[in-house]
Amino acid sequence: MSIPATTAGETERLQTAAAWHARLETGADAWEAFTLWLEADPRNRTAFDAVDAAAREAVDLLSVNRELTVLAPPPAARRFSTRAFLGIGGIAAAVLLTIVARPDIFQPDEHEIVATVAGERRDVTLSDGSTVHLNTNTQVAVTMSRGTRNVRLEKGEALFEVARDPARPFHVAAGDRDVRVVGTAFNVLRHDGRITVTVERGIVDVTSDGARTNVRLGAGDQYAAREGTRAYQVAKIDPTIAAAWRDGRAVFIDATLSEVASDLSRYYGRPIVVRDADVAAMRFSGILKIEDQLTTVKRLEALLPIVVAENGDEVRLEREAPPSK
Repeated sequence: MSIPATTAGETERLQTAAAWHARLETGADAWEAFTLWLEADPRNRTAFDAVDAAAREAVDLLSVNRELTVLAPPPAARRFSTRAFLGIGGIAAAVLLTIVARPDIFQPDEHEIVATVAGERRDVTLSDGSTVHLNTNTQVAVTMSRGTRNVRLEKGEALFEVARDPARPFHVAAGDRDVRVVGTAFNVLRHDGRITVTVERGIVDVTSDGARTNVRLGAGDQYAAREGTRAYQVAKIDPTIAAAWRDGRAVFIDATLSEVASDLSRYYGRPIVVRDADVAAMRFSGILKIEDQLTTVKRLEALLPIVVAENGDEVRLEREAPPSK
């Protein structure tokens, strides 16, 4: 429920609603005046609903063993059972304190889906001040609540610069891995069954489904795993390498040509494929500038014994023909 309790007028309305909430225990003579107030402004009904919801939460927090019930409203006007609010006066103070101290407590969860297409990069600032830098062909689902901040990396790659908020941990779910932080910067890649987490600064905890313990990473640590397995590797790297894509560069360290082709395919509309197993197993370390597809891929010809072939549907990396005798 969204209550704009950020102005003096709206705070006063919530205070009045809390007073009515407590007064209704005095008897039926209060109902007529309450109904007139309730129906005088639609915002009064919204404020009272918010106070009622906060009262219920306060009951749980204060461990008051009392059941609050709200009768269904009759067609003509909404009515509340006086029995529902017996003893509510003691709770009203807690409700009002909550409203004044945390005016955002009634804000609804925020849901947002952000995506990029092949060849596109995008920066998004979240409501908490965190920034998500999305690489090409990436999709994230964001849910912000008062207790936590959750992002689900559906596919692709993103660099997260997380605003510090100890009261609200920041979680990134990537396949069967969960990355938890408070305030830090880190890169997450989820592509082709691979999950890679690289920490630029701060501390990150990574947990896999079913695992009892987490893996703690610091600046310069890179965590690599495959979805569906608990196995993982942690290595030290230059953290700027993981974010090189923001400058239009793809960095590979002892990657197979199959992995190189798969990663580069994310940037373009046509897939890059390697059908020969021996060619797929070739290792490559280097930096490729991301430009148009053929220009980028053909740079591999100068570095490996391969040739680039294309048709309308795909780009192929094939073994270089031996020189004719």
